[in-house]
Amino acid sequence: MRDVAEANASDALQRLNPAVWMVAGFAAGKGLQFALQIVLARLLAPADFGLWAMVLLVTSFTALFKEQVTAQVLVQRGFDDRRLVEGVHGLALAASGVLALAQVALALPVAHFFERPELMAPIAACGAIFLAQAGAGCHDAWLQRHLRFRALALAEVAGALARTLAACLAALAGAGLWAFVVGEVALCAVDAACKRRTSGLVLPWSLRFDRRALAETGRFVGGLTGANLAVQLNTGADNLVVGRLLGAEALGHYSVAYSLAMLPVLALHQINRVQFATLARLPPAERPATLTRALGHYAVIAAPLHILAAFAAPTLVALVYGDAWLPAVPLVQILLALSFARGFMAILGTALNAMHRTLDNAIFNWALVPFALPAYLIGAHLGGVTGVAWAAAIAMALAAVAFAWLLLRSDPYPEKCS
Repeated sequence: MRDVAEANASDALQRLNPAVWMVAGFAAGKGLQFALQIVLARLLAPADFGLWAMVLLVTSFTALFKEQVTAQVLVQRGFDDRRLVEGVHGLALAASGVLALAQVALALPVAHFFERPELMAPIAACGAIFLAQAGAGCHDAWLQRHLRFRALALAEVAGALARTLAACLAALAGAGLWAFVVGEVALCAVDAACKRRTSGLVLPWSLRFDRRALAETGRFVGGLTGANLAVQLNTGADNLVVGRLLGAEALGHYSVAYSLAMLPVLALHQINRVQFATLARLPPAERPATLTRALGHYAVIAAPLHILAAFAAPTLVALVYGDAWLPAVPLVQILLALSFARGFMAILGTALNAMHRTLDNAIFNWALVPFALPAYLIGAHLGGVTGVAWAAAIAMALAAVAFAWLLLRSDPYPEKCS
């Protein structure tokens, strides 16, 4: 009995360590990002943050198709099939080049939409992000597949440190909006370099894609990309509405409030990377208990944290950011409700992806798209930027309840999903 208990304890520790490393890495990275945001909030105007949020609408969209998304199939399938690895790696490299060109092509229409010609150059320059990351997606997937989350955490902290230093120096030099661009390119370049070096892999690739490899990856990657695109439309349309109808300063307040409120969900995202790799390796019979524990732990830990954050928001924003950012306080408090609901959806969505049910995940998220944009438009008309925040929180809370209900009514653990 003692040997069994020791074995169970050892197994629990091995499962805990990856999550601990990812949370620790997230905490360090977010600490650096928070420090950077404070510095930039003192050096730049809220309108600069609003302009950067407009740029992010483009980069967030193109990032949905980045090579890390394509390479996720290797976390689910493994690296034993050389043909599959070669096909995925070649496809990922091609995706990086195409996305860099797409970023440049979108610069003019987006600047025209927001009636901000000064956005063209920063949007186009962000294409360098995809070139800096080229080839790193499969290295990232290999580290995830082998539960090397310590290495992943250290790489991402190194990238966050590079972003902080580069953006601060650029802002101090008077670069304005360009400080954000310089920081993001530095982040991606250092993060990708560290992951390539740590994995030590020499990955085969070819621009002549194997049709069978593409067929095997197409359903998984297509469903995952479709789900991510729907999520982006649901969660990014609020920025689109605020930026187009209410202006750059309102969007600056909204984007900072959103980033503060979403900190718990971003922390959960790191744990979900461990959850994804773990569920993908587990037999189907063991998955329900693992997912149930994850949902229970999230509810117990996240609820008091969100409530505490809502009470602390007025003091925190005034003390750290200054009086110019006080309009963001009620937005933070409202968007914390959105953050809590998104946490549940993130856990459930990760479970579906790990069980090769990315298409089901995509279908559900796309069903929300027709409701999200009208809700934000109505919110902006009735209550300005505060109304948009309320619309986002209510829509996502209802979606989380519906998502959980649908999963419970269906069988999310079919034996064929191994």
